[in-house]
Amino acid sequence: MLEEHGYHGAGLGAVAAAAGVSRQAVYLHFGSKAQLVLALAAHVDEEEGLRDLARAVDEAPTALAALDRFVELVAELTPRVRRTAAVLEAARLDVPEAAAAWRDRTESRRRRCRRIVDRLAREARLAEGWTVEEAADFLWAASGLHVWEDLVILRKWPSERFRRHLRRVLHQALVEPEPAA
Repeated sequence: MLEEHGYHGAGLGAVAAAAGVSRQAVYLHFGSKAQLVLALAAHVDEEEGLRDLARAVDEAPTALAALDRFVELVAELTPRVRRTAAVLEAARLDVPEAAAAWRDRTESRRRRCRRIVDRLAREARLAEGWTVEEAADFLWAASGLHVWEDLVILRKWPSERFRRHLRRVLHQALVEPEPAA
């Protein structure tokens, strides 16, 4: 219901009724609507395998492989979590708990981007003209939820086109070509 009607469109009474429990039971279990949203986000992350996808990025053998795996993570995970992310994003505007959770999630993704770019730099593959911070910011922004929504939902790009072009743009922008042999 939260995903379908949004944070402000789904009251806890309606959520409780749909679940076949009392509103009081929802409050006793979650404490607040914000805590219910946070639990929903954690559940979706678990169900969609975020931890395993993230581990695949972190354990990639090279920086370039990590970047490619990150593109796969974004392309695979975004369509599966976007509705829950939209609920959390809307709630962050006026619910401090949701704002903190939103910041935590976006900062976690930014840290992953920074680790990938750090690896590119250490392996002498970060394209000339970038600082690590600027490149991490670019990777973070280019892989964000709203970029995916703009291209796949609004412009009706197939997921494979999004994946292919995101990978191409990131390689062209961030990766130093290998020296000629």
